[in-house]
Amino acid sequence: MEQGFSARFANDASGAPLLRLVESSIDARAEKRALFRLLARVEEMERHRIARELHDTTAQDLVAINLNLRMLGRRCRTDATRALLDETCALIDQTQNDLRTMSYVLHPPPVTDSGLGAALEAMVRGLAKRARFHVRFESNIRDRLPHEVEEALYRVAQEALINAGKHASPSAVTIRCNRVGQRIELEIEDDGVGFDAGGESAMLGVGLRSIQARVSDIGGRVSIKPGAAAGTLIRVSVSLACEPTGEAA
Repeated sequence: MEQGFSARFANDASGAPLLRLVESSIDARAEKRALFRLLARVEEMERHRIARELHDTTAQDLVAINLNLRMLGRRCRTDATRALLDETCALIDQTQNDLRTMSYVLHPPPVTDSGLGAALEAMVRGLAKRARFHVRFESNIRDRLPHEVEEALYRVAQEALINAGKHASPSAVTIRCNRVGQRIELEIEDDGVGFDAGGESAMLGVGLRSIQARVSDIGGRVSIKPGAAAGTLIRVSVSLACEPTGEAA
């Protein structure tokens, strides 16, 4: 019946241009989703490469620099120079730890058969061993969700943690991921520097725009606002009753 209606509508002189416009809009949205999925895959490959480079090269170089400075410190004759070298070595130690944290967040363990809740918990557990800030995780999700929803929300949490670590300088980050009826609610809240509520658009860099694109691709909603204790609160809501508009990368 719908095909018959569309055919009659298309044959109508006044309806044909509108139908072509609708079809063009649908095609454009499909192309946009396909492009986003391609960019997301390229982004993930590049993150993997950077994480490997940080771990295999940069971190090892810092170890060598640290050892050389400590050897030099043992040969110093003045307390002031020795103190400066000790301070520099401590700074390198902290930089090494920051590199390990960033390397882990850039390429955490993937979502496996254990599902979203377990994958997020594993990511948080690994991050807690490396990060300067405290990480807290809350979830009531035990069952599997649609694959595209699990993958998208996992990447949203990853992106939010990267953004917090790079820009917010938090002392604590809380991740909540709960099922409420037929909705999945994901929240990532930090107590970092935050932003001016009136200038939200100014702080939406590539990472946060990527979050918005991922959530939109699975038919969800996202809000980014100041947290309860300063900082930033990213809230994502996805309905399980609706078909996603596309596959997450």
